[in-house]
Amino acid sequence: MKDVLVRTGARRGGRALRMAASVAVLVLGAAGTAAVAEATPADSTTAASVTSARLLLAQRNPALPSVVGKTKAKAVSVLKARGYKVKTKTKTVKRGKNGVVLSQSPKARTRPAPGSTITLTISKVTKSTKSSSNCTPGYSPCLPPASDYDCAGGSGNGPEYVYGTVQVTGSDPYDLDRDGDGYGCD
Repeated sequence: MKDVLVRTGARRGGRALRMAASVAVLVLGAAGTAAVAEATPADSTTAASVTSARLLLAQRNPALPSVVGKTKAKAVSVLKARGYKVKTKTKTVKRGKNGVVLSQSPKARTRPAPGSTITLTISKVTKSTKSSSNCTPGYSPCLPPASDYDCAGGSGNGPEYVYGTVQVTGSDPYDLDRDGDGYGCD
C-alpha cells in the first residue's frame, strides 16, 4: 500500500488538518463515481481527533474478455483463469466449426464480479441428410430431375434434351448411353 496525505475540511488553530492514509484500491462505478469499501477509524471518529487513518478501497471489476470464435476448451480455460464459473449450452447450426463459442452472456467488456457464472453457447454442426445438389444421379455434367431426357437432334420427344455429350457415371435412367460406352448422346 502507498501512504498518502489526505487534506480534511477540519481545522485546528486556523491550520488545515492532514491525515496520513494508506490507500489500497478504489471501487469505480458508473460515470466515474467511486466508493470507499472500508475505512479505519470508523465514521464516528471526528476529523479533528484523527491523526492518521487507514483507508481500504476496493478495485473495479476487470472487463470480461470476448471468447466468441474460440474453441470451447480455450474459452473455458480463459474464463476460469480469470476467476469466473462457466456454464455451457449447445446450439445446432448447419455450417461452421463444431465446438466453437457462438455467443457469451454477459457480453464482452462488461464487468461481472469474479466468481460470476458466464454462459457460453457452443456450436454443434449437423450435416443435412438431403443431397445439396439437385441432380439426377449417374450423369456428369448435372442433369436436373425430369420425367425424361433425350438427345437433342435425335428422334426422342423430350420433354428435356441433352445438348452435347454427357458422361454416364452410374445408372442410366434416361437411357442416353445406348451403346454402353459410358457416354450418352455421343
